[in-house]
Amino acid sequence: MKLPERAKISQEQTIIWRQLAAQSLYKIDQAGQKFLMKTIRHTVNVPSEMEPLLNERIQDVRSLSGYFVSIGFTDMLYLPKRPIAKAFANANWQQQQQAIKNILTLRKRGWNGVNLQLHFDAVTQVGKVAVKCLERGDWLLDHITEELAFMRGTDCHR
Repeated sequence: MKLPERAKISQEQTIIWRQLAAQSLYKIDQAGQKFLMKTIRHTVNVPSEMEPLLNERIQDVRSLSGYFVSIGFTDMLYLPKRPIAKAFANANWQQQQQAIKNILTLRKRGWNGVNLQLHFDAVTQVGKVAVKCLERGDWLLDHITEELAFMRGTDCHR
């Protein structure tokens, strides 16, 4: 199929469009360095019974997708394998419904999640390695330090 003359673009315009497209794949940080950013779009079907639990959890996060990203980020730091979560994700819908009912039962009986000591221990372990391989002023090390200081009840900015 032949395009009309006005629909054709010059080779120079094609090069400019390709450069713009390539630049859009990169995000430039404050130091001017480029790093590849990839956006993965996913539709997540959330069972209605989980909606109140999720709404309770995502209050500190901008969006539901931000919450899922934060879970992935936390998993990369603390728990490389989560057998129960993986089993839930791979279960059929009947098994997932049963699991959700079990979670709701636990919540009704007073379970509010992992205790702070376990979280403190995990952050402390990550912090020990981070101090050895990250430099002062690195974003992750700063946030680990702040979290540990907060949990100890001290001010890390002194």
